[in-house]
Amino acid sequence: MFVSHEQETDYQHFFSSLLQLTVDLDINLDVQYLVQDAWTACHNAVLTIFPSATIIMCWFHVMYNIKKHRSLIPEQLYESVVDNIRDMHYPKNKLNSDH
Repeated sequence: MFVSHEQETDYQHFFSSLLQLTVDLDINLDVQYLVQDAWTACHNAVLTIFPSATIIMCWFHVMYNIKKHRSLIPEQLYESVVDNIRDMHYPKNKLNSDH
């Protein structure tokens, strides 16, 4: 979705239109998870239209913000923090034994 002003009403319109489209097409849309950035307007709109959805922050934005705020992390801990974040993103389990 692209919007010019990124206001909550823009996001609400998009999500409610998407929901209406699924109703019109007789598609059962059950949004359990939604990936987005940390923009408050989008976050609020998601919670309004899909109140039971779990919001997951976009991987790019997580890493971008870690790098952007690198100075807040003690230098000796930085690599460990990044490694731990990556480990959470790429968990080791029986389904994904390559990582």
